[in-house]
Amino acid sequence: MRRYRRGQLFLIEIIVALSILFVLIAALFSTQQFSPPADTSNLDQLGHEILSTLVDSDILFTYLEQASYSFYTIGETIFDNTNETKVVVFDTIESGIPLIAGFKAYAYQMNAGQWDRVDIVNFEAYIPSGSETIVNEYYTPGFNGVFVEYKFQLLLWFEVQI
Repeated sequence: MRRYRRGQLFLIEIIVALSILFVLIAALFSTQQFSPPADTSNLDQLGHEILSTLVDSDILFTYLEQASYSFYTIGETIFDNTNETKVVVFDTIESGIPLIAGFKAYAYQMNAGQWDRVDIVNFEAYIPSGSETIVNEYYTPGFNGVFVEYKFQLLLWFEVQI
């Protein structure tokens, strides 16, 4: 009879221990966030700085003129990735963001009351699903005596959660 009670107590102890362990593990995984949300305010500031650099150095305006010319004379073909000005724009953006961030940029021209996309910088990049994307835009009513509205849109995101 004693042996039977010892077995029962041992079985109850195991069940209680496993129950407590299961509850603790379930509570830990249900309330724990493994990585903090990415601080995208830094990307927003970097985006503004990159756009300022492109504008101040006149690279952006040269690029917009060439992309627009290519789009409206060649057709809807995306501006060639080997173009020196486009490479400079790409390198300027890439050098201004962290290694774990990605980017994509779009150039638009106002045409008959609507924005025509005339080019994409970093066409190969894809925006990961579930990541917060920061959008910085620069508008210009024209330059070099030509009054054509342009919009340059820079999208930034973190490739990995930090």
